[in-house]
Amino acid sequence: MTLGGACRPGPATGGLADPLSIPRPHSGLSGHCQGKPQLLLAPAHHGSSSKAQAGQDLQAWPGVRSHQFEAFCAGGLAPGWSLLVQGHSDSGEDKFEINFLSEAGDIAFHVKPRFSSTTVVGNTFQGGRWGQEEVSSVFPLVLGEPFEMEVSSDAEHFHVHAQEHKVLQFAHRHRPLAAITRVQVLSDHRLAQVELARRDLSWWDGGH
Repeated sequence: MTLGGACRPGPATGGLADPLSIPRPHSGLSGHCQGKPQLLLAPAHHGSSSKAQAGQDLQAWPGVRSHQFEAFCAGGLAPGWSLLVQGHSDSGEDKFEINFLSEAGDIAFHVKPRFSSTTVVGNTFQGGRWGQEEVSSVFPLVLGEPFEMEVSSDAEHFHVHAQEHKVLQFAHRHRPLAAITRVQVLSDHRLAQVELARRDLSWWDGGH
């Protein structure tokens, strides 16, 4: 089942966006989303269309071999949504990041694995400036091998897992959480699949 008219893919632009120049969500999208993620950017793979596999609580974009991905949900992406990114770390440069953005264009949560220092960094970009970095030395990613990263959220934190290992817990700095409506994946690594899934908050019991 595809998202049909709810999906609006755009062209690949390549490279990483400067946080200061990240565009705000397009006006009028909220009337079409109705609480489900809306694809904004997932370029075609080798000339074929990248179609979303959609359900009420799961949106998956397989074969997204692009270097950028972006989705928007007027109902908010925190708490309760989980973003799963799978790909191949074929670049030695630290050019992979995930950004959860607010309606105002602030980055409510920025997470970036740094292969150069084998660390995972979390931060926010609000009011035109970066906040205090939070750094984790738990780094299960291996350059040149497939990788999997998942970012999820509950009412108090973002949780980051890599290769099924928890690498970072980041307390929310941006309120209200319902204003976090957009997610971006910016990468110089190949992306194989991006998936957004709605989780019941009780799913976090047990410290997943």
